[in-house]
Amino acid sequence: MDRDGRIRRPSEITETEVSAQIGRARQAASSACLYAIRPRGFAIRRLAIELSRALVQALAEAGDTRSPEAAAAIVLQAVTKLQQQLAASDKAPRSQS
Repeated sequence: MDRDGRIRRPSEITETEVSAQIGRARQAASSACLYAIRPRGFAIRRLAIELSRALVQALAEAGDTRSPEAAAAIVLQAVTKLQQQLAASDKAPRSQS
């Protein structure tokens, strides 16, 4: 997304911008690892990973979405779907080893 909220095509994004984004993502992931040390942090980390996967998949499946409203709808739908999946997995019987 650019500063005006317009969704950009991959061809409109420079290598420098991608490198900067990857650097910020690495820094965020590194910071998240500190929370994994605590038991509660593990649940938060797991949720962040699952959310990231759901968002990447939803946006990839959406294809060439150009408006901020359409992108927001896709993100909302992905989050809702993830909530339902997590709720279902919490209710599922657990096997004992």
